[in-house]
Amino acid sequence: MMSDREKRISRWYFGGIASAGAACFTHPLDLLKVHLQTQQEGKLSILQLTKDIVRKQVIAKRN
Repeated sequence: MMSDREKRISRWYFGGIASAGAACFTHPLDLLKVHLQTQQEGKLSILQLTKDIVRKQVIAKRN
């Protein structure tokens, strides 16, 4: 039978998996929500807004 210390050591990666999931899924959705709430240039759909964010923020940082 495993001791308490062995159980804790063998499950350390769950925290890393949870934070990676939050970073990959929650942050982009929150970014879209904030952009939708603070639009100044007319009403864009979610798809149009996603394209706009990718064009302005992701591609611009590569140059």
